[in-house]
This record gives sequence, structure tokens and C-alpha cells, in this order.
Amino acid sequence: MSLTCEYFLATQSPYVYLGHARFVELARRYGVQIQLKPMDLGRVFSGSGGLPLAKRAPQRQAYRLVELARWSKYLGLPLNLEPKFFPVSGDPAAKLVIATQLAHGTDKALELVGTVSNALWVEERNIADDATL
Repeated sequence: MSLTCEYFLATQSPYVYLGHARFVELARRYGVQIQLKPMDLGRVFSGSGGLPLAKRAPQRQAYRLVELARWSKYLGLPLNLEPKFFPVSGDPAAKLVIATQLAHGTDKALELVGTVSNALWVEERNIADDATL
């Protein structure tokens, strides 16, 4: 019997960037199949009482940067804490991930998630721009 894990992700999330490669490696090591589930964090925030980043208290916004810097250092991953194109819509990238999964399979779609995350959080590229994608 094979195991399956639903991977709910927002392509523009710094936590997807920080955790994606480790998650995929663990799934492969233990033979777990991944079902990609790109989602809209804005809808999650509005439905759960959470606030988008820009509407959070300044103290929470500042602490978010401290937390991200700590994770970046701990994981040994480069991370631009305030990339030029953030906040950004994740919809175009999410649609491309879904299309890639349908046309080329989950492995290619997972590779794309890593590439998109790196483009935003390391290379400072606009993942909502069709030419970038």
C-alpha cells in the first residue's frame, strides 16, 4: 500500500521556499506520493480570521523577518527577506504548477515549485509575470 500526502502550498510563501526541498526529499525517501494542492492564502486568511502581512501589527511584521532570518540561517539557505516583488500574486505560478503536473507529472511540477520559490526569494524575480514564468 502506498502512502499519499496532500501538499497544500502557496507558491509565493517564504515557508514553501524554506521547506520544499526537505519535504520532497523526505517523501521520496519514504516512498510517499505527493498530491500538489496549490492554494490562495488570501482566501485562507479571510476565512480563518488571519490577516495578510500588510495588515498585521508592525511588531508582528518585524518579528516575521527575524523568524525568516533564523530559519534561513538554520537551514543554510539564502533568503532575501524583503524581495523586490513581494507581496506578489501566486495565482499565475500556481496555475503553471497545476498545468505542469497535468502535462508532465508530479516530479516536474515539484521541480517547478522549487524553481519558482527560488526565483522569488533568492533571485528577486516577479513570479506573477508571464515572461518570468
